[in-house]
Amino acid sequence: MTAAFFDFEEVLARQTREPLALGLKLVRLVRPAFRLILSTEETQPELVQHWLLENALPRDTFAYQYHLLPDELELSEDEVFERHLDRALVHINIEMVVTASPTRAAIAMRRSITALLFASPATARPEFRPGLRPWDEISEEVSRRRILRAKATVGNADDD
Repeated sequence: MTAAFFDFEEVLARQTREPLALGLKLVRLVRPAFRLILSTEETQPELVQHWLLENALPRDTFAYQYHLLPDELELSEDEVFERHLDRALVHINIEMVVTASPTRAAIAMRRSITALLFASPATARPEFRPGLRPWDEISEEVSRRRILRAKATVGNADDD
């Protein structure tokens, strides 16, 4: 079975830890088809476990959970995400990443993983998410992939 990798912050919960109902619904819809993985910037796993239980997600909802470790405190949020994603890829094939960040979606696409950009109106506006970068990174990655595919197609045509 393949996996879906979920960002906790701004997909399941706002920065205030208030749940995002649609994010919780998405977890429940995706769960039958995928093993679920959770990435969070929280340093205390028990707080996340408590939050999941409070929001009716059983302990076994997420097969793997990655929390912020002491050696990751100096890293940017995107670097932490990337590190968690790479750790998870060692254990399981990840088919989809669900994130609220275009930058993180681009990180997933660089690894040939489909990215589902969860853009909740509650968290997507720049004034609520000052770290949100423009779509440039995602656009650049999509363009880069198109060019690579075109080159591969041209290379195959020359081989005929």
